[in-house]
Amino acid sequence: MRTRTAALAAAVVTAAAALLLTGCGSDAASDTAACKAAVTELFDDIKNNSTDFSRPGACAGIDEATLQGIITEVGQEQMKGAGLAP
Repeated sequence: MRTRTAALAAAVVTAAAALLLTGCGSDAASDTAACKAAVTELFDDIKNNSTDFSRPGACAGIDEATLQGIITEVGQEQMKGAGLAP
């Protein structure tokens, strides 16, 4: 269980850092629900050893503060889903 906990925590931190550091948003209008779904999919891919940390296209146009909130929310959901958070 500790290995899974460490792997999930590492995936959450890695995805969050990578998403915030890869490219700025564009002026295109974007849907935060679609961005959240894409970030969730990215986290799932990372848990399965993907090394693609690029910002999902669905998050184009999302400002950094909003994206950070989405990443935090998805990370918390992932941790809860794994039984690692209350």
